[in-house]
Amino acid sequence: MFSHIVLAWDESNAARHAADYAFVLAEKFGSRIDIVSVPALEENAALALTLEALRIEAERRGLQTTRVVVMPADVKPESAIVKHAYDSGADVIVIGHRPLDPLERFIVGSVSERVVRAAPCAVLSVAGSE
Repeated sequence: MFSHIVLAWDESNAARHAADYAFVLAEKFGSRIDIVSVPALEENAALALTLEALRIEAERRGLQTTRVVVMPADVKPESAIVKHAYDSGADVIVIGHRPLDPLERFIVGSVSERVVRAAPCAVLSVAGSE
């Protein structure tokens, strides 16, 4: 059912919860996981260490080869996630979300909502707190 999972990663608590769900799904269905991250321009070595730790955790759990994809920082996160899911033939995108107040939603919007609207596959949106 879910042979290929895309995990959207942004260093948030919600993304950490989403990773837990992605790993459980991958264990249950024998799925391959791609971890997709679109770093802010100021993120650097710390992000690389976190992504490597996620990849190692997936391997420790015996999951199929996990690919880490870091998209250019000048790309909108939702566009990068959706494009990768489309190009790689993913069955599901797992993404964290946090509650936004009405003003935040209006001004900034929600990456997870935009991914849900544009995704070429199923999307599991996992609640987290910030």
